[in-house]
Amino acid sequence: MLNRVIPIKNLIETHPLFRRETRGASWRQSAQHVKRFTIKWLALAIAVLVGLWVLSLLGTLEAQNIYLTNTTTNNAYYYSPPIIDTSSSFLAWAALISIGANLLLDFVSLWVSMTAIGGEVSAGRWDLLRLTSLREDGIVEAKHALAQLRAWRITLIVVGLRLGLVIILALHGFVLLPLFGNGGDIFGYADVGTGVVLYTTLAIFFAVYIFEPLWRMRTQTALGMMVSTYTRSVVYAALGSLGMLIAVLVVQALIIAAIGFVISVLTRGFGYTSQLSSMCFILVVCSATAVIIYMFYRTVGEWALGRTTRRAFIAD
Repeated sequence: MLNRVIPIKNLIETHPLFRRETRGASWRQSAQHVKRFTIKWLALAIAVLVGLWVLSLLGTLEAQNIYLTNTTTNNAYYYSPPIIDTSSSFLAWAALISIGANLLLDFVSLWVSMTAIGGEVSAGRWDLLRLTSLREDGIVEAKHALAQLRAWRITLIVVGLRLGLVIILALHGFVLLPLFGNGGDIFGYADVGTGVVLYTTLAIFFAVYIFEPLWRMRTQTALGMMVSTYTRSVVYAALGSLGMLIAVLVVQALIIAAIGFVISVLTRGFGYTSQLSSMCFILVVCSATAVIIYMFYRTVGEWALGRTTRRAFIAD
């Protein structure tokens, strides 16, 4: 799995340009180093988030004991358990933080790549690279791998936060709610077929949720490299990168609006349907959305890298 995720591929690892520019950073020099670095930072991000969640729950033990005493004495539930409220609030705040982390990831990805080509031109090294026997697409791929590695730490933090959020949500639904909640777990379904469809839908949703920062980072670094072929100025490159960021966000908003419109059209005039039929429809929509998100990032990234190659090696 890590071999498909990390930015270093077999050919890139041995590329002369890649070897030269990773000489000063030991963890970037080989796939094995990057794998160890990846595991370490993912584990750290998950441990910090889950640890903070556990600490927040421990802080509600006294209030939870008072709640249990009152409900046992009066045989009634006057309000939701404090431990459930605390966990729900923590999940909400963690989700908001992850949204802010997405914007930070976009900014860092563009920042580390917006001088990938222009910086080499300004330093007088690009003409030397063009005179070598290295393939043009290989040079661009090596530069893209280097840009991804520079944004790799923040990417791992964002992915780790999302993994931690998914773990906490699972513990909240399958452990806290059955033990302390008033209505059982949030994913309980008597119908086996409905349960299977539900868990399949959740698996697809959370898979996209976890891997989306990786797709996002690869696309944004490719766009940053494309911007770097148009200008040698850091200021103009920053402005161009900001424009690319806004453009991507606008296109994503339009895609979400289009998906919402299609869903509204498909469900218009529908009467009562069974729970299983409704869940199957949600599964289809979730699967289609996952494919659209992946293809959007892949298409934009490949277009940007292709444009980078043509612009970087255009004849003067």
